[in-house]
This record gives sequence, structure tokens and C-alpha cells, in this order.
Amino acid sequence: MQILGFQVQGCGEGMIGKISAIVVDIDGTITDENLRLSLNAIKALRRAEERGYPVILASGNTLPVMYGLRMYLGFSGAIIAENGCVVEYKDRVEVLGRQERAREAMEVLKKMYGARELFTNRWRMAEVGLYASISFQDVQKVAEEFGLKAENTGFAYHISEEGMSKYEALKVAARLMNIEVDSALAIGDGENDLSLLKNLNRSATHSMAPESVKKVAKYVAKARYGDAIEEILRYYGVL
Repeated sequence: MQILGFQVQGCGEGMIGKISAIVVDIDGTITDENLRLSLNAIKALRRAEERGYPVILASGNTLPVMYGLRMYLGFSGAIIAENGCVVEYKDRVEVLGRQERAREAMEVLKKMYGARELFTNRWRMAEVGLYASISFQDVQKVAEEFGLKAENTGFAYHISEEGMSKYEALKVAARLMNIEVDSALAIGDGENDLSLLKNLNRSATHSMAPESVKKVAKYVAKARYGDAIEEILRYYGVL
């Protein structure tokens, strides 16, 4: 960035080195509150790509959805799908969890509480998702009975094996991409982003994120939802 005509490093460079990749959540992070893609966010991330920063999409969504989205958005990094259960890079796919127990838990939730599966479950490989139409506490209770974990992304509920997280998946993505995992910048706004926001030296969220997310993010932007992406990238010296 430039200050008084002089080129200076952003707050994200300094003593911890160059950012190796930008890891971004999708829903609420590069969209608006109605899940419509933010054109400002996409423009900013494309400029980051042009400057040599690969963008890694990290979401609770499925690999097929994210694979197409990455292509049309023009990003070059890996994909972290199903909240860290699935990683893809250059058509190599690594499935980090198993779905059998999660499917059993889903059937119990449907019978006991009338839970409704997400349409995208037909493409999921390692977790299951359900609409947030029942109590999350009930979902947690059933998940725990099966030795699983439940996550509330703010848009849906997800059930997967313990130990699955976006941060653990980022380690796999970094190996596939041959980059330093701890040099990545993470941007997210949900409970399922906490592992990234906590563990990376550079992380950020927007002004409408839950307080639990703001507490662990290293930077909280003033802007809302996808409109915060450019502000965050400027703060960290990417733009």
C-alpha cells in the first residue's frame, strides 16, 4: 500500500513473512447476507490472484459446487469442502473423513425431530448437512451419541467425524500446493472458521460476524460481509 506517496508493507507482512495463500469462506464472507456473491469481494480477490496470492475456497459446501465456483471466479488455490472433510487441488481429491456414522445420525434426527437433509447431501463424501429447522442442541446431542461433532455455520447444521476442521484440511491443501500453511491469511465469519482464525497468525472477519468469531480474528473489518474483503486485503498489504 502507499502512504504519502511511499510504498510500505501492510500490517500482514512484517516479521512473519509473505502471505502464502488467502483462505476464504464463502457464505457470508464473499457474499452478502442473502448469499449473493459480492462483486466487490470477487474483484478484490482476483486482483490478489494477479499479484501472486492463490485463493483457497474453504466452505461447508460440496466439492462439485465449489469446483465450478472456483473456475468461474478465476481462483487458483485448493478447495476445502465439507468443512474440512474433503480437499481438492489440480483434480487430486483427498477425503479426510468417513460418512457412515454421520448418515446413521442423520436418520435418527429425521425420525425423532423431523430433520430435513440438505439437497447437496447427494454429493457429500464425508459429512452430512441439514437445514437449521430444528434445535441445534438436539443435533449436538444426537451427534455426540454417535461420537461425532455438530457444527452450526449460521446457514445450516453439519455433522462429521471428530477431528475434522478447516485448519486441519488447510495442512493437506498446503502440502498439495507446496506452500507454508502458517503463512496463509484466513478470512471467515462462522463458527466453522474458528480453527483457521485461531491458528493462523493472520486472520480476519467482518463487522457482522458473531462475537465468538470477532474475539479470535486478528483483525475485524469495519465493512459488512463481502464488502469487507478489500478492506482486509489492504490491511494485510495484499492490495
